[in-house]
Amino acid sequence: MSTTRRQFITGSVALGAAALLSSCGSNASKEDPGNTLAHPWPYKQLDAVAAAQRGYDIYWERHCMAGPFQAIVANLGEQLGEPYSSFPFEMLTAGSGGLKVGSVCGTCNGSALAIALFVADGADCSAMINDLFNWYEQTALPVYVPANPHEDIAVTPTKALSNLCHSSVTRWSNAEGLSPSSPEKKERCARLTADVTQKLVEMLNAYFAGTWAASSPLSSDTATCRGCHDSGGMVNNTKAKMECTSCHDEHAL
Repeated sequence: MSTTRRQFITGSVALGAAALLSSCGSNASKEDPGNTLAHPWPYKQLDAVAAAQRGYDIYWERHCMAGPFQAIVANLGEQLGEPYSSFPFEMLTAGSGGLKVGSVCGTCNGSALAIALFVADGADCSAMINDLFNWYEQTALPVYVPANPHEDIAVTPTKALSNLCHSSVTRWSNAEGLSPSSPEKKERCARLTADVTQKLVEMLNAYFAGTWAASSPLSSDTATCRGCHDSGGMVNNTKAKMECTSCHDEHAL
């Protein structure tokens, strides 16, 4: 039986999301041999501003997904040693460019992996991922300005209104009148990586200090859509929590 492009993409994204979120919610600990650690890995308070610069620098080596994750785990490796210091960060290049196909932004993917690595409670893990993704969609970014930028340019912040790479990049490129292949786009994404890295560290610091609370709810438009289209609604045909109206016209589903 042939598979359509839509079926292939939908299936691939669903499998990736299931694999990621399956790590949220298991409080079981297992004794691991060697220099590995049972889930969750211990977390230590980090400097969020310093992490942002680190995420910016990492972008130029391993791109967007590695930025937030490596900025945290490599820092902890310098302080705590193994297994943090032996993490194969090169694997995270798979998330660049929205998993190579313009899907979920690598900064969101890397952040979700980091949250799932450190946060054992399933409900908290999911809530933190949802909150960070909502913040990413609804906040005008980037705002970070590096001390020594690769491209010394002014980068205008824009709201992505989506956690998808291609939508986020295209919206910014259109606002700037630039090509998504321009050097300026790379600088924008590097600064965006820094912003997300800083936000992620601030969230984790607060969580492990016992002070974190979700601060970025669904937009009113998306909440209204879910009232009909989510479980219990009249239509009940989607479980999505992404911004709806950036892709769908009213009542398009």
